[in-house]
Amino acid sequence: MYSAHPYIDRRDSMRDWLNSLYEALNPPFFIQGSLADLDMSLMPFRLDGMRAVKTWIRESFYSLDPFYMRPQFLTALMRITSLSVAFDRNDAPTYISRAKCIVRSRPTELHRKGDNRYMVEDLLMSYFGTSRSSISSGILYILHVLDNRLYSNLSVLCDCIEDICSAFVIKYRLDPAFNDFPLHNVVLPCNWLISPHKFTTEKEVKVTLMGMLLDAIGRVVEALRMEVGIVAEFSALLVTTLGVASSRTK
Repeated sequence: MYSAHPYIDRRDSMRDWLNSLYEALNPPFFIQGSLADLDMSLMPFRLDGMRAVKTWIRESFYSLDPFYMRPQFLTALMRITSLSVAFDRNDAPTYISRAKCIVRSRPTELHRKGDNRYMVEDLLMSYFGTSRSSISSGILYILHVLDNRLYSNLSVLCDCIEDICSAFVIKYRLDPAFNDFPLHNVVLPCNWLISPHKFTTEKEVKVTLMGMLLDAIGRVVEALRMEVGIVAEFSALLVTTLGVASSRTK
């Protein structure tokens, strides 16, 4: 296709298809399903399709430049990282470590004040979950994004928050110091249980840090509630104004 149509931007096309795949696997409503419902055996040409998906994910990481695509960078990063964990967990860390956004392109706003920690590394650590501090890293990443009001797609950011919270719940329930029967009487979504790192790696996280995350989420929800209220009031005023204007013209 790209040979026949040389003016098509291959990277943009790949990213669009990966975005569609991400949205299909992470719909806004749980009743629409999740990654846990994906049955690869029902897909024709699944092997060829997965090879293409893995190639596109790898090339998307290599082309991901926070300076070139600044407003969309965090959203794109969270999407393709989530897909790499789902479909290419074993090989992804190798090529991600060589990506431009890791090796040299590091915007100032993505560094945490104090320790100068690069937040992209915290995000990756959170998604792959192979370290003891992965939950804490994810929380610190979310707090940095919210506190500094960095641009991100809200739905994708909520998916990231859900992943962090699910890891925390499982970590807490599996702690023998608190629970003699791990996960007993706990109802969890299926997609919370398909990631092996949530069970195989011991985690360390302070409850106070999770409290900070919940407080930050509460502030975002309150801001959204107020914004929706303002929009509703404006819409009602606009309808009233138009109605009065319409009656006057009759």
